[in-house]
Amino acid sequence: MRILTIFPSILFSLLAASQLLAQNSAAVDCAFYYYGNVDRNWSKAAKACSGAKSNAPAECVAHYYSKVERDWNNATKVCAGATSNAPAECVTYYNTKVERNWSNSVHACAGATSIDQADCAYRFYSKIERNWITAAKACAGATSSTPANCVSYYYNNVEPNWGNAAKLCAGITSTAPAICATYYYNHVERVRKNSISACTGATSNAPANCASYYYGRVENSWNNAAIACSGATSNAPADCASYYYGRVENSWSNAANVCSGATSNAPADCANFYFNKIEPTWQNASAFCSSNTRRTSSSEFFN
Repeated sequence: MRILTIFPSILFSLLAASQLLAQNSAAVDCAFYYYGNVDRNWSKAAKACSGAKSNAPAECVAHYYSKVERDWNNATKVCAGATSNAPAECVTYYNTKVERNWSNSVHACAGATSIDQADCAYRFYSKIERNWITAAKACAGATSSTPANCVSYYYNNVEPNWGNAAKLCAGITSTAPAICATYYYNHVERVRKNSISACTGATSNAPANCASYYYGRVENSWNNAAIACSGATSNAPADCASYYYGRVENSWSNAANVCSGATSNAPADCANFYFNKIEPTWQNASAFCSSNTRRTSSSEFFN
């Protein structure tokens, strides 16, 4: 008891450090930087620096407290996991250009990488759904209010499900994924899960057309079609899957995963080479060769 009375801060610092050390040493360094240069509070230091890869969260908190508002709780909340001072600058922008509301600005700007997240989150919250959690999820990494527009489009044309809409539209730069999902749902198959799987990251309706092509020309599986054609820009993933099944191994599941988003048959050739020349394990071959389907020749995988 005497030790706890005399050395509470030391014991707490050791506890906080041990918890952060389980993540990485950078998080520990960040916490000690926070405690020594920002605010002598280990609990807040541990919260701000959880998962940190540098001192950025602590520096963000210091910037927030000195330049934005003198509130340690808001500073710690908005800067948790930050990689720069962007969350603090986003809060400043929100309160001067959007609306003067510290609580809302902290919710809108948590984890922001630019001030644009403030506009997107506010538009989402005020015009689409009054839910800051969904707004933050949809607008994470946003460079404009486009994710909010995308969410609204999906919600009104595919299904009234904010969670799925936010999942599809997170961080995008156009409404193309929502338009693609709508097209998929109305013209390909009426399965919302597959429309999201195929159209996440889409820049056109190509993934939907690819899935239709896959189902009609390759095999009768909408799930595999959606996997293979996710983010597709042409029918190449479907052709790649057909090539894989016919010349590499008889597994449609592996074919779809290896060829997902492919622009040629290179991933299939890569898997064949891996299995025959490196190790005879299709699972490892699949994992290795699906890592970058934008390569156009099998030799590129091994250079």
